[in-house]
Amino acid sequence: MENKISNILVEYFGYFINGLKILINEYLIIIGIILFSLGVKGYLKMLEKEPIDYKAKPAKSETISKIRNRSIKWEWIIFAIILGICLIIENIE
Repeated sequence: MENKISNILVEYFGYFINGLKILINEYLIIIGIILFSLGVKGYLKMLEKEPIDYKAKPAKSETISKIRNRSIKWEWIIFAIILGICLIIENIE
């Protein structure tokens, strides 16, 4: 019974990987536009947030956690924008 279930899961995983390959190879410009627009949207949302008071004494764990969370979000936003631009530029014919 377990072997049959694992074979089915492996087969569906193969279908999933093949679908991703087709999607990535055929629609790179569309994926680039989506990534770029998500990055810009995230950038605009980050600009709307309240600024963090870095001079608060003593530094609260909440402040440190906010700084870390925002830095991680900024990394992903920059990554999405750059990857989107690269996908668009490299695949324009």
